Amino acid sequence: MNEKNKNALKAAAVTVLFAFMLSFCGCAGINYGNAEAFESALNAGENTEGRIVRFKADELRPDSAFGYNIWAGEHLNFVSEEDPGVKENEEVTVRIKNVKKVFESWIIRYEKVTNAVANKKTVYDTILLTDNAETEEKVEKYSGEIKIKAGFQSSHSGSMYNNDYFDIVGTYTYDGYLNTVVVQVIRAKQNVEIEATAVATVPGGSTVGKDKNDAVIGKDEYGYVRFEVDGKYSDMTFCETVGVKAVKDEDGYVFGGVEMVSCSKTDFNLYVNVRQTKDKIGEFAGYKLLFFNGGRLVYDKSGFFRYDAENLTGKDSTDTISVSTLFVPDFDEIKFYYEP
Repeated sequence: MNEKNKNALKAAAVTVLFAFMLSFCGCAGINYGNAEAFESALNAGENTEGRIVRFKADELRPDSAFGYNIWAGEHLNFVSEEDPGVKENEEVTVRIKNVKKVFESWIIRYEKVTNAVANKKTVYDTILLTDNAETEEKVEKYSGEIKIKAGFQSSHSGSMYNNDYFDIVGTYTYDGYLNTVVVQVIRAKQNVEIEATAVATVPGGSTVGKDKNDAVIGKDEYGYVRFEVDGKYSDMTFCETVGVKAVKDEDGYVFGGVEMVSCSKTDFNLYVNVRQTKDKIGEFAGYKLLFFNGGRLVYDKSGFFRYDAENLTGKDSTDTISVSTLFVPDFDEIKFYYEP
Protein backbone atom coordinates (compact mmCIF):
# COMPACT_ATOMS: atom_id res chain seq x y z
CA MET A 1 0.00 0.00 0.00
CA ASN A 2 1.51 3.35 -1.02
CA GLU A 3 1.84 6.35 1.32
CA LYS A 4 -1.07 8.21 -0.28
CA ASN A 5 -3.46 5.31 0.31
CA LYS A 6 -2.21 4.90 3.88
CA ASN A 7 -2.96 8.56 4.64
CA ALA A 8 -6.42 8.29 3.11
CA LEU A 9 -7.13 5.19 5.16
CA LYS A 10 -5.98 6.94 8.35
CA ALA A 11 -8.18 9.96 7.63
CA ALA A 12 -11.20 7.74 7.04
CA ALA A 13 -10.54 5.84 10.27
CA VAL A 14 -10.27 9.06 12.27
CA THR A 15 -13.56 10.31 10.79
CA VAL A 16 -15.35 7.08 11.65
CA LEU A 17 -13.85 7.05 15.15
CA PHE A 18 -14.87 10.67 15.75
CA ALA A 19 -18.44 9.97 14.60
CA PHE A 20 -18.55 6.91 16.82
CA MET A 21 -17.34 8.91 19.83
CA LEU A 22 -20.02 11.56 19.27
CA SER A 23 -22.68 8.87 19.03
CA PHE A 24 -21.36 7.06 22.07
CA CYS A 25 -21.24 10.15 24.29
CA GLY A 26 -24.68 11.32 23.21
CA CYS A 27 -23.39 14.70 22.04
CA ALA A 28 -26.10 16.94 20.62
CA GLY A 29 -25.60 19.06 17.53
CA ILE A 30 -25.50 22.85 17.82
CA ASN A 31 -28.21 24.47 15.68
CA TYR A 32 -26.92 28.05 15.77
CA GLY A 33 -23.19 28.64 16.05
CA ASN A 34 -23.31 32.30 17.06
CA ALA A 35 -25.64 34.99 18.35
CA GLU A 36 -26.11 36.52 14.91
CA ALA A 37 -27.44 33.30 13.42
CA PHE A 38 -29.83 32.78 16.34
CA GLU A 39 -31.10 36.35 16.25
CA SER A 40 -31.65 36.15 12.51
CA ALA A 41 -33.74 33.02 13.06
CA LEU A 42 -35.84 34.81 15.68
CA ASN A 43 -36.32 37.84 13.44
CA ALA A 44 -37.40 35.53 10.62
CA GLY A 45 -40.10 34.01 12.83
CA GLU A 46 -38.56 30.57 13.32
CA ASN A 47 -39.65 28.41 16.25
CA THR A 48 -36.41 28.01 18.21
CA GLU A 49 -37.67 26.25 21.34
CA GLY A 50 -35.56 23.19 22.06
CA ARG A 51 -32.79 24.37 19.72
CA ILE A 52 -29.18 24.62 20.84
CA VAL A 53 -27.28 27.90 20.57
CA ARG A 54 -23.65 28.82 21.13
CA PHE A 55 -22.94 32.51 21.70
CA LYS A 56 -20.49 34.90 23.32
CA ALA A 57 -21.58 36.58 26.56
CA ASP A 58 -21.08 40.25 25.66
CA GLU A 59 -22.24 41.74 28.96
CA LEU A 60 -23.64 40.51 32.28
CA ARG A 61 -26.58 42.19 34.07
CA PRO A 62 -27.14 40.28 37.35
CA ASP A 63 -29.86 42.61 38.64
CA SER A 64 -32.00 43.17 35.56
CA ALA A 65 -35.79 43.25 35.79
CA PHE A 66 -35.91 39.79 34.18
CA GLY A 67 -33.38 38.16 36.51
CA TYR A 68 -29.73 37.35 35.80
CA ASN A 69 -29.35 38.63 32.26
CA ILE A 70 -26.64 37.79 29.70
CA TRP A 71 -26.58 40.25 26.82
CA ALA A 72 -25.53 38.95 23.40
CA GLY A 73 -25.94 39.93 19.76
CA GLU A 74 -28.00 43.04 19.05
CA HIS A 75 -31.11 42.42 21.16
CA LEU A 76 -30.65 39.05 22.88
CA ASN A 77 -31.27 38.70 26.63
CA PHE A 78 -30.56 35.23 28.04
CA VAL A 79 -32.20 35.30 31.46
CA SER A 80 -32.19 32.94 34.44
CA GLU A 81 -33.19 32.96 38.10
CA GLU A 82 -29.69 32.17 39.40
CA ASP A 83 -26.14 33.15 38.49
CA PRO A 84 -25.24 30.77 35.64
CA GLY A 85 -21.52 31.02 36.39
CA VAL A 86 -20.66 32.74 33.11
CA LYS A 87 -17.94 35.32 32.54
CA GLU A 88 -18.01 38.18 30.04
CA ASN A 89 -16.67 37.19 26.57
CA GLU A 90 -17.06 33.50 27.46
CA GLU A 91 -18.52 31.13 24.87
CA VAL A 92 -21.78 29.68 26.23
CA THR A 93 -23.87 26.81 24.88
CA VAL A 94 -27.54 26.60 25.84
CA ARG A 95 -30.80 24.89 24.94
CA ILE A 96 -33.71 27.28 24.41
CA LYS A 97 -36.74 26.78 26.70
CA ASN A 98 -38.91 29.69 25.58
CA VAL A 99 -38.61 33.09 23.94
CA LYS A 100 -40.65 36.27 24.25
CA LYS A 101 -40.24 39.57 22.45
CA VAL A 102 -40.41 42.68 24.63
CA PHE A 103 -40.22 45.84 22.58
CA GLU A 104 -37.18 45.32 20.30
CA SER A 105 -35.51 42.81 22.63
CA TRP A 106 -35.74 39.03 22.85
CA ILE A 107 -36.15 37.62 26.38
CA ILE A 108 -34.85 34.03 26.36
CA ARG A 109 -35.18 31.34 29.02
CA TYR A 110 -32.62 28.58 28.66
CA GLU A 111 -30.69 25.72 30.22
CA LYS A 112 -26.95 25.29 29.88
CA VAL A 113 -25.66 22.42 27.75
CA THR A 114 -22.25 20.81 28.14
CA ASN A 115 -22.26 17.99 25.58
CA ALA A 116 -23.13 19.79 22.33
CA VAL A 117 -20.83 20.08 19.32
CA ALA A 118 -20.94 21.96 16.05
CA ASN A 119 -21.51 19.94 12.89
CA LYS A 120 -22.15 20.51 9.20
CA LYS A 121 -25.75 21.50 9.95
CA THR A 122 -24.76 24.25 12.39
CA VAL A 123 -25.82 27.66 11.07
CA TYR A 124 -23.48 30.63 11.30
CA ASP A 125 -24.40 34.15 10.35
CA THR A 126 -22.61 37.50 10.41
CA ILE A 127 -25.47 39.59 8.96
CA LEU A 128 -28.65 40.04 10.94
CA LEU A 129 -31.90 39.59 9.05
CA THR A 130 -34.51 42.20 9.90
CA ASP A 131 -38.15 41.48 10.56
CA ASN A 132 -40.11 40.94 7.36
CA ALA A 133 -42.72 43.43 6.22
CA GLU A 134 -45.61 41.42 7.62
CA THR A 135 -44.24 41.45 11.18
CA GLU A 136 -42.53 44.87 11.15
CA GLU A 137 -43.90 47.09 13.91
CA LYS A 138 -44.06 50.85 13.91
CA VAL A 139 -41.79 52.44 16.52
CA GLU A 140 -41.99 56.16 17.19
CA LYS A 141 -38.89 57.97 18.46
CA TYR A 142 -38.90 60.92 20.86
CA SER A 143 -36.11 62.78 22.61
CA GLY A 144 -35.66 65.22 25.43
CA GLU A 145 -33.42 66.73 28.06
CA ILE A 146 -33.93 66.59 31.81
CA LYS A 147 -31.97 68.67 34.30
CA ILE A 148 -31.69 67.28 37.83
CA LYS A 149 -30.59 69.50 40.69
CA ALA A 150 -30.23 68.42 44.33
CA GLY A 151 -31.90 65.12 43.51
CA PHE A 152 -35.05 66.55 41.88
CA GLN A 153 -36.06 67.42 38.34
CA SER A 154 -35.53 71.15 37.85
CA SER A 155 -36.42 71.52 34.16
CA HIS A 156 -37.22 69.50 31.06
CA SER A 157 -37.71 69.95 27.32
CA GLY A 158 -38.12 67.94 24.13
CA SER A 159 -40.62 66.00 22.04
CA MET A 160 -40.98 63.19 24.61
CA TYR A 161 -43.02 65.61 26.72
CA ASN A 162 -45.64 66.08 23.99
CA ASN A 163 -46.82 62.91 22.25
CA ASP A 164 -49.85 60.65 21.83
CA TYR A 165 -48.42 57.65 23.70
CA PHE A 166 -47.40 58.66 27.22
CA ASP A 167 -46.86 61.43 29.76
CA ILE A 168 -43.79 61.72 31.98
CA VAL A 169 -45.20 62.66 35.38
CA GLY A 170 -42.01 62.84 37.44
CA THR A 171 -38.28 62.17 37.55
CA TYR A 172 -36.55 61.23 40.82
CA THR A 173 -33.07 60.21 41.93
CA TYR A 174 -31.58 58.51 44.95
CA ASP A 175 -28.12 57.38 46.02
CA GLY A 176 -27.43 53.69 45.61
CA TYR A 177 -24.51 51.86 47.19
CA LEU A 178 -21.94 53.06 44.65
CA ASN A 179 -24.17 54.70 42.08
CA THR A 180 -26.97 57.16 41.39
CA VAL A 181 -30.36 55.74 40.40
CA VAL A 182 -32.72 57.82 38.26
CA VAL A 183 -36.40 56.82 38.04
CA GLN A 184 -38.84 58.28 35.53
CA VAL A 185 -42.54 57.70 36.27
CA ILE A 186 -44.75 57.39 33.19
CA ARG A 187 -48.50 57.41 32.58
CA ALA A 188 -49.56 55.63 29.40
CA LYS A 189 -52.22 57.16 27.12
CA GLN A 190 -52.63 53.79 25.37
CA ASN A 191 -51.18 50.29 25.76
CA VAL A 192 -47.49 50.78 25.01
CA GLU A 193 -44.03 49.26 25.03
CA ILE A 194 -41.31 51.77 25.86
CA GLU A 195 -37.54 51.54 25.51
CA ALA A 196 -35.54 54.49 26.82
CA THR A 197 -31.83 55.27 26.54
CA ALA A 198 -30.23 58.05 28.57
CA VAL A 199 -26.78 59.65 28.55
CA ALA A 200 -25.85 61.49 31.76
CA THR A 201 -23.55 64.50 31.95
CA VAL A 202 -22.49 66.65 34.91
CA PRO A 203 -21.84 70.41 35.07
CA GLY A 204 -18.84 71.09 32.86
CA GLY A 205 -20.06 68.68 30.19
CA SER A 206 -18.34 65.44 31.23
CA THR A 207 -20.27 62.27 30.41
CA VAL A 208 -20.62 60.08 33.51
CA GLY A 209 -22.90 57.29 32.32
CA LYS A 210 -25.21 55.70 29.77
CA ASP A 211 -28.00 53.22 30.44
CA LYS A 212 -31.20 51.88 28.91
CA ASN A 213 -34.38 50.39 30.31
CA ASP A 214 -37.80 49.33 29.08
CA ALA A 215 -41.35 49.08 30.34
CA VAL A 216 -44.77 47.83 29.24
CA ILE A 217 -47.63 49.97 30.53
CA GLY A 218 -51.40 49.72 30.02
CA LYS A 219 -53.66 52.61 29.06
CA ASP A 220 -54.25 55.04 31.94
CA GLU A 221 -51.86 53.01 34.11
CA TYR A 222 -48.52 54.07 35.58
CA GLY A 223 -45.07 52.53 35.37
CA TYR A 224 -41.48 53.64 35.30
CA VAL A 225 -38.08 53.26 33.69
CA ARG A 226 -34.87 53.44 35.71
CA PHE A 227 -31.28 54.30 34.88
CA GLU A 228 -28.08 53.75 36.84
CA VAL A 229 -25.02 55.98 36.76
CA ASP A 230 -21.75 54.89 38.37
CA GLY A 231 -20.82 57.35 41.12
CA LYS A 232 -22.95 59.72 43.15
CA TYR A 233 -24.18 62.97 41.62
CA SER A 234 -26.85 65.39 42.77
CA ASP A 235 -26.69 67.62 39.67
CA MET A 236 -26.96 65.97 36.24
CA THR A 237 -28.37 66.48 32.78
CA PHE A 238 -30.00 63.53 31.04
CA CYS A 239 -30.20 63.47 27.25
CA GLU A 240 -32.81 60.83 26.57
CA THR A 241 -34.15 58.98 23.54
CA VAL A 242 -37.43 57.09 23.89
CA GLY A 243 -38.75 54.53 21.44
CA VAL A 244 -42.42 53.64 21.85
CA LYS A 245 -44.97 51.52 20.04
CA ALA A 246 -48.63 50.77 20.58
CA VAL A 247 -49.36 47.25 21.82
CA LYS A 248 -52.07 45.25 20.09
CA ASP A 249 -54.35 42.72 21.78
CA GLU A 250 -52.67 39.86 19.93
CA ASP A 251 -49.31 40.71 21.51
CA GLY A 252 -50.40 38.63 24.50
CA TYR A 253 -50.11 41.09 27.39
CA VAL A 254 -52.67 41.06 30.19
CA PHE A 255 -53.05 44.64 31.41
CA GLY A 256 -54.36 45.52 34.87
CA GLY A 257 -53.85 41.94 36.04
CA VAL A 258 -52.81 42.50 39.68
CA GLU A 259 -53.54 45.22 42.22
CA MET A 260 -52.16 46.08 45.64
CA VAL A 261 -54.78 45.67 48.36
CA SER A 262 -52.81 46.80 51.40
CA CYS A 263 -49.34 46.83 52.90
CA SER A 264 -47.72 46.75 56.32
CA LYS A 265 -44.19 46.81 57.65
CA THR A 266 -42.22 45.49 60.59
CA ASP A 267 -38.72 46.37 61.69
CA PHE A 268 -37.12 44.31 58.92
CA ASN A 269 -39.81 43.51 56.34
CA LEU A 270 -42.45 45.05 54.14
CA TYR A 271 -45.53 42.96 53.32
CA VAL A 272 -47.50 43.88 50.19
CA ASN A 273 -50.88 42.16 49.87
CA VAL A 274 -51.95 41.74 46.24
CA ARG A 275 -54.98 40.42 44.40
CA GLN A 276 -55.23 39.05 40.86
CA THR A 277 -57.96 40.86 38.92
CA LYS A 278 -57.92 38.87 35.66
CA ASP A 279 -58.36 35.17 34.91
CA LYS A 280 -54.68 34.85 34.07
CA ILE A 281 -51.49 36.89 33.95
CA GLY A 282 -48.41 36.52 31.77
CA GLU A 283 -45.43 34.34 32.62
CA PHE A 284 -43.24 37.43 32.90
CA ALA A 285 -45.82 39.60 34.70
CA GLY A 286 -44.15 41.52 37.48
CA TYR A 287 -44.31 44.35 39.94
CA LYS A 288 -42.31 47.46 40.70
CA LEU A 289 -42.17 49.34 44.00
CA LEU A 290 -41.02 52.87 44.75
CA PHE A 291 -40.14 53.82 48.33
CA PHE A 292 -40.53 57.47 49.41
CA ASN A 293 -39.72 59.41 52.56
CA GLY A 294 -41.17 62.89 52.84
CA GLY A 295 -41.84 62.94 49.11
CA ARG A 296 -38.26 62.03 48.22
CA LEU A 297 -37.44 58.75 46.49
CA VAL A 298 -35.12 56.58 48.60
CA TYR A 299 -35.29 53.10 47.02
CA ASP A 300 -36.91 50.94 44.34
CA LYS A 301 -37.45 47.23 43.84
CA SER A 302 -38.91 44.96 41.17
CA GLY A 303 -39.76 41.29 40.91
CA PHE A 304 -41.95 38.66 39.26
CA PHE A 305 -45.21 37.27 40.60
CA ARG A 306 -44.25 33.73 39.59
CA TYR A 307 -41.46 33.83 42.18
CA ASP A 308 -42.68 36.26 44.84
CA ALA A 309 -46.46 35.66 44.74
CA GLU A 310 -46.85 32.11 43.48
CA ASN A 311 -50.33 31.77 45.02
CA LEU A 312 -51.79 34.07 42.38
CA THR A 313 -53.48 31.33 40.36
CA GLY A 314 -56.63 32.97 38.98
CA LYS A 315 -59.08 35.82 39.29
CA ASP A 316 -59.58 37.05 42.87
CA SER A 317 -56.73 34.88 44.22
CA THR A 318 -54.49 36.69 46.71
CA ASP A 319 -50.96 36.50 48.04
CA THR A 320 -48.39 38.53 49.95
CA ILE A 321 -45.09 39.80 48.58
CA SER A 322 -42.43 39.88 51.31
CA VAL A 323 -39.64 42.43 50.90
CA SER A 324 -36.66 42.60 53.24
CA THR A 325 -36.10 46.20 54.32
CA LEU A 326 -32.96 45.55 56.32
CA PHE A 327 -30.89 47.73 53.95
CA VAL A 328 -33.70 50.01 52.79
CA PRO A 329 -33.56 53.62 54.07
CA ASP A 330 -36.44 54.86 56.21
CA PHE A 331 -39.64 55.31 54.19
CA ASP A 332 -43.18 56.49 54.86
CA GLU A 333 -44.86 55.68 51.53
CA ILE A 334 -44.66 53.07 48.79
CA LYS A 335 -46.13 53.05 45.30
CA PHE A 336 -47.01 49.81 43.52
CA TYR A 337 -46.84 49.35 39.74
CA TYR A 338 -48.00 46.31 37.78
CA GLU A 339 -46.18 45.34 34.60
CA PRO A 340 -47.63 42.67 32.28
